[in-house]
Amino acid sequence: MSARPRTTRRQRSSRRSRFAFPLTIAALLLAASSPVFVQTPVQPPMKAGETVQLDPAEARRLAEEARAGQAIQLADGLEASVWATAHLAVDTFPIDMDPFGVAYVGSTPRGSQWLDTRQHPDWVPELHRLKTTEDLRQFFREKMATELSDQNTWIPDYNGDGYRDYRDLMGVPERIYRIEDTDGDGVADRSTVIFEGFNEDIAADILGGVMIHHSGDVYATIAPDLWRLRDTDGDGILDFKESLSHGYSVHPSFSGHDMSALTQGPDGMIYFKIGEIGMNVVDRDGKRWAHPHTGAVLRIDPDGSNFEVYAYGVRNPQEIAFDDYGNLISVDNDGDYPTETERIIYIAEGSDTGWRSTWQYGKYTDPDNNRYNVWMDEGLSRPHFPGQAAYITPPIAPYYAGPSGFAYNPGTALDPSWKNHFFVTSYTGNAANARIFGFTLKPKGAGFELDENRQMVQGILAPGMTIGPDGAMYLTDFIRGWGPTGDGRLWKVDSIKGKGSAIRAEVHGLLKEDFTARAADTLATLLQHEDQRVRLKAQFELVRREDRDTLARSASPERVVDGDRLNQLSRIHGIWGLGQLLRAGRIEPTVLTPWLKDADPEIRAQTAKVLGHARSSSVAAELMPLVDDENARVRYFSTIALGRMGHRPAVPAIAGMLAADNGQDVFLRTAAITAFEAIGDREALNGFASHESVHVRLAAVVGLRRLKDPGVARFLEDRDPLVVTEAARAINDEGGILEALPALARLLEREQLEGEPLVRRALSANLRLGDPESVKRVAAYARRPGVPEALLVEAIQILGVWAKPSNLDRVDGSWIAPLPQRDGAAAQAAIADLASVGTAASSPVAVRVAWIESVAKAGATSQAAAVLERLRSDADAEVRVAALRALQALEAPELADAVAIALGDTETNVRMAAISAMPDLDLPVATKVEHLDGVIGKGTVGEQQSAVTALAALDGPEATAALGRLADRLAAGEIDAAVQLDVLEALRESGAEPLVARLEQLKVGRELQALAEVFPAALTMGGDANEGRRIVAQHEAAQCARCHTVGASGSEVGPQLNTIGATLNRTQLLEALIEPSKRIAPGYGSVSVRLQDGQVVEGLLREESDTEIAIEDASGTLRRVRVADIAERTNGVSAMPPMNYILTPREIRDVVEFLSTLK
Repeated sequence: MSARPRTTRRQRSSRRSRFAFPLTIAALLLAASSPVFVQTPVQPPMKAGETVQLDPAEARRLAEEARAGQAIQLADGLEASVWATAHLAVDTFPIDMDPFGVAYVGSTPRGSQWLDTRQHPDWVPELHRLKTTEDLRQFFREKMATELSDQNTWIPDYNGDGYRDYRDLMGVPERIYRIEDTDGDGVADRSTVIFEGFNEDIAADILGGVMIHHSGDVYATIAPDLWRLRDTDGDGILDFKESLSHGYSVHPSFSGHDMSALTQGPDGMIYFKIGEIGMNVVDRDGKRWAHPHTGAVLRIDPDGSNFEVYAYGVRNPQEIAFDDYGNLISVDNDGDYPTETERIIYIAEGSDTGWRSTWQYGKYTDPDNNRYNVWMDEGLSRPHFPGQAAYITPPIAPYYAGPSGFAYNPGTALDPSWKNHFFVTSYTGNAANARIFGFTLKPKGAGFELDENRQMVQGILAPGMTIGPDGAMYLTDFIRGWGPTGDGRLWKVDSIKGKGSAIRAEVHGLLKEDFTARAADTLATLLQHEDQRVRLKAQFELVRREDRDTLARSASPERVVDGDRLNQLSRIHGIWGLGQLLRAGRIEPTVLTPWLKDADPEIRAQTAKVLGHARSSSVAAELMPLVDDENARVRYFSTIALGRMGHRPAVPAIAGMLAADNGQDVFLRTAAITAFEAIGDREALNGFASHESVHVRLAAVVGLRRLKDPGVARFLEDRDPLVVTEAARAINDEGGILEALPALARLLEREQLEGEPLVRRALSANLRLGDPESVKRVAAYARRPGVPEALLVEAIQILGVWAKPSNLDRVDGSWIAPLPQRDGAAAQAAIADLASVGTAASSPVAVRVAWIESVAKAGATSQAAAVLERLRSDADAEVRVAALRALQALEAPELADAVAIALGDTETNVRMAAISAMPDLDLPVATKVEHLDGVIGKGTVGEQQSAVTALAALDGPEATAALGRLADRLAAGEIDAAVQLDVLEALRESGAEPLVARLEQLKVGRELQALAEVFPAALTMGGDANEGRRIVAQHEAAQCARCHTVGASGSEVGPQLNTIGATLNRTQLLEALIEPSKRIAPGYGSVSVRLQDGQVVEGLLREESDTEIAIEDASGTLRRVRVADIAERTNGVSAMPPMNYILTPREIRDVVEFLSTLK
């Protein structure tokens, strides 16, 4: 398979000049295929060219029926209706609308949940070594090889060839629907599949973005490509496709973190985003743009030229939108950690908002690494605070869960009360608590702060959103869950008082109108229209005509009317249009330079912006004074512009601007960093090491980081700890600057070294170097008095893994393999020298445990006696358990004595560890079996569990016989429920065929797949509550805290769990985990009941008791129903996935145990 998708059909004959346009949108509509009228279709159209045409009356009936079944809460003055039902389209995700009100909707029937890293923890250790899309293809070929078909039962056999392998990645096509309301009654009745495909590449993700361009072309994002699609023969079907940009999706990640957010900017370019699945793109000029482990916002001209990364460091802003002044805003998804929230972001040019996929997975499950998390522990997700990392552009404000659909009110949508609002859907996987919000921003320096925020809708699970030409809001609806269901609908949300307004009717007419026939002066008038879409349409038409005079007159200061916002916007559109012509080489930059001195600061800012976009270096000198402008936005855009122009003389001026700002405006810092990188004056940036302003020095460090310049090491000598720490980040993170690592490593010798982010990176640098001097530095640091506990533990743990360190950096989790060869003996000696620290009763428990575990990992057998002494005398059971396990790992001669000591311990956990160690004792198997058999049925639950597990680790007929007897007792109902799971797992893990066969006789299956049905008590008793707490808080796949609140932290997407142990018994807790739809928490799901008299009541479950339930129906009425009157009840599908597909049986048992304690 070629790594590079090819242009198809008539590529060469379709070349056009930049401002000439092909078949119009109207022509596309007229060319639609002949419809087949049906009353109620079995399914929507599924193949390219297929059309379903509903009878309009039937379409209305179906829409009204769907609306009646949906309980929706609406802000005052709003209404919601179903615009299109599943009879016209299913699995709908992205949506766009043309000026005629025709929807272009992407359908993603394959989904990507089955490739989600949460389902494949075995993939995680390797993911961050992948750097390109071709790496991803090879990864899939290996993990999903045909010869592994029998064991890869999780792969759907999409192509029906009888094998479950990588070829199934190409088994299901994506679709684009064109959906129309042919009779104008407000309900869609016609649907055509105008494109089917995007399944030719095994690296293909899901169809995340669709945009109808005013040229008639359709743009689509589905990693690894940005596609341009076209109808070349007038039949209404998109028969031509061309990849404009390739190389998106470098590694698997969370499903839905894909390629999306298609929108046209006011500069005429196409903007889009790639989520954290990363990118490694080579543009048409041969330049490589690599951000393999983070998301980015990109822009490109409609013909595929002039590609560039606009901003990066995002996780997954599903959609993006420009406001009236060309500011790009979105809401980005969070990292699913307790106490963390989603966040509103200003996507400033050149910004790095800080997210890396290494913050989510990788080193955290590596036993030779740690759980330090830069994103959370260094506060990268939070709005700006003193001391925050300087390399990121922080968010504007925290926001609600699951941002997906996103749009800006173009000026006339809904009604005037919603003017200037951004709209965002909160996608929670469950319609009951899915919401839509509207918020406004207000300027704050060069950036923004949150102003107004209010809820608009609750009850629609909408992943996609657009504002229609009629001024209504249109939404796609997944109905339920997190992936395709074969269901779907489209909604229309509107303002009751606004839907018939004259201004909205006027806008709709203008959007449908062919502007090519309009006189230039009328187009100029439309540049100050109230609606952004009308203004842009007029602007683009004047650009198409290359009418520089009209655009210049529109931008002219003679048009200024004080306080007239629309007049100001008209001038800005004139400037934007001239900027398009400037970039196309149709005018000279001097046409625009007069407005650099305009009285209006926004005009100065926008002029600087377009000159910078065009890289008009010939006028750089005229931009220089604006770096010191009184207005922050002017300073911001002029700084960015001078950077794009590569104007070296601007570097001192930019530094002066930063010094004067004194750290007040983080967006000015972003502009300076972006300019420093673009100009690339390494000498000047290194020279800023002596600059008096700490903010200049910080920006210089980040600039050198982006340039990968080892000279950044000199900033490690800075007098300000913030600068030193930022330099350490630059040298260590994201693979680091290898030439500067020695300097960072030597920093550990500094006596007054403080700050966890800094010290951890210095320690990591020493581990990466791996030479004898580095061992000495780490050991000396660990012996230093007053070292904080967490850092002392880290230093000791580093010595433990010195001989064989993790492939992932211990700070940021980046792939750093291969590392230099190193001598493990030096680390063993260092660990021995730290015995006084690691064994002292005064040392914290975590330090004592770290030292003991490092003894085991380093193979420091000389310390076995000291470890045995900890087992004998340490006051803490955790330390004693660690000591026993260390002796076991060392295969120490003292192990027999250790087991004997531990068996007499007063703590159950220590005795359990001793029992677990018995298989390693130098004793006859029969003797071991006798000891273990004596524990089962007599010891504590924990001891019995350990004994059963230990039996499975023994070879020999005696062990097989003992396990066989346990199977007999289990079948007879004689095994304590708390030990049943351990017996079943022991039968499976023994590997002895007679024992594994017993699992089938017990009807649980060889993989325990029927465990919950046959032995449910095995999952409700005997768990470890502490381990259950850890799973709820930290499990990378289950992500309980993503949706639930436990204690003071978590999310409100799902019900809070603080008292769930008092509400549900253990059996009910298990049911809630493995059959989440069987039990719906009030307020978090829908329910439908058929009463004894045949009446049906459905809606949102609000209350439930043993005798009565309360249901809020679609009208908002709360209807109370006696349980005795219910003939049949159907619960809606829960957004929570069944945990038995994510957690192991043992983990489920532990979670049940923990939840039962929450009372």
